Amino acid sequence: MFYKLTLLTPNVVLEHDTWVLRLPAVIGRNPQHGVFVDHESISRSHCRLLLNGQGSLMVKDMDSTNGTYLREKRVGLAEIFPGDILQLGGIAFRIDYESDTDCEIPASRPEEYDLTVTVPMRELTKQDYVDQNIDSKEAAWWQVWK
Repeated sequence: MFYKLTLLTPNVVLEHDTWVLRLPAVIGRNPQHGVFVDHESISRSHCRLLLNGQGSLMVKDMDSTNGTYLREKRVGLAEIFPGDILQLGGIAFRIDYESDTDCEIPASRPEEYDLTVTVPMRELTKQDYVDQNIDSKEAAWWQVWK
């Protein structure tokens, strides 16, 4: 299991066009960083990719000159999902999650939820949890429940 960074910007010639990320990883113009991107719009230490406490991939801008953009918005710290486009200065990358067992099935992005609204649950009735086709007087308890 790993994350992969793929160059998307056309007509940009870099030493690599794909990077397998070892996290945490710093992206920048400094050759000593995990992801070396030799382009004038990239800062020496542009941003950092890391996993948060819940295991989600995060990007943190490191006070770069030209900014870090995710989903077309400048970010300081943001969660990245597989398939997201990460723009650093004038260079765009796609973040992908890959594993030997993925079988080319892309990971899904969770839906955005409005956490300010609570929808009340409906009351459960006996039909919701008891199988009506079994005679409950002669069946074991685990055979009655759905």
